[in-house]
Amino acid sequence: MRVFVTGANGLVGANVSERLQADGHFVTGLVRDIRRYPGKTGKGIRLVTGDITDIASFSQDMKGCDCLVHTAALTDMGLPHYSDYRRVNVTATANLMEAASASGIKRVIFISSANT
Repeated sequence: MRVFVTGANGLVGANVSERLQADGHFVTGLVRDIRRYPGKTGKGIRLVTGDITDIASFSQDMKGCDCLVHTAALTDMGLPHYSDYRRVNVTATANLMEAASASGIKRVIFISSANT
């Protein structure tokens, strides 16, 4: 299966990506900075850069994927504005679901994050 993973450079996203690779799936991992990807690279994963709030920055990379695993989120409660959380965790997630549907993705796994 071809799986698109958002937040692939985060703790959860990197571990999900590695596990999917180990199970024989091909992962396209969305990261903000490829140099900060903590997981293993090589066969079975392709990293793409993009911003979860800018669907156009990666929507072409979703094409051909069977499943979306959405782990990207804003979790730092130190930010000054609720609007930042809404923009990333609500609006971007809704836009991502529309982009996934438009790309032909049939399965979505959403992993939420706890705010501290």
